[in-house]
Amino acid sequence: MKTLVTQFLDERFLSVVSPQLPNWAEALTALFSVATLVAVGLAAVQIRHINRQMHREFEMQYLLRFWTLTDRLSDKFKRKGIPTKADTAVLREYLNLSDDQIALRSLGRVTNHTWEYWRHDIRTMCATGAIREELSKAPVAEYMHVRALLNNEKYDPLAHGRVWRHLRGL
Repeated sequence: MKTLVTQFLDERFLSVVSPQLPNWAEALTALFSVATLVAVGLAAVQIRHINRQMHREFEMQYLLRFWTLTDRLSDKFKRKGIPTKADTAVLREYLNLSDDQIALRSLGRVTNHTWEYWRHDIRTMCATGAIREELSKAPVAEYMHVRALLNNEKYDPLAHGRVWRHLRGL
């Protein structure tokens, strides 16, 4: 004979473990699968943001190189645009820097946003008299990226499409 409490508990237990309810192990597995999927998605977003930050820090190094070069230009050049011998060397370094920046873009190391600025700035700077003159004195095989950019204002050496760029934080 069952006691009233035992009978009550058995009825409650049987009502919880009813054939109409889903299997609890399957439900927990589905719940954990969804939680895992969300965690993987969040990790992917975080990796993309870290990748984008890495690009920004790398781009900042090139910006610092640019400012270092402009600081080395003589006051005479800054005021009148007439280069000294030392300025000529700095202008050649600027052309090398610009060529490096364009090459880095072709490797996917420069974000789309930064590339838009760099592309415009390189074209503008290389159109000025002294830099244009230094470029014209250089052998044709030098500064190939800069020359390609000057010939086409929409030039983008990165051959990959939109999805590839988005996945890499560009």
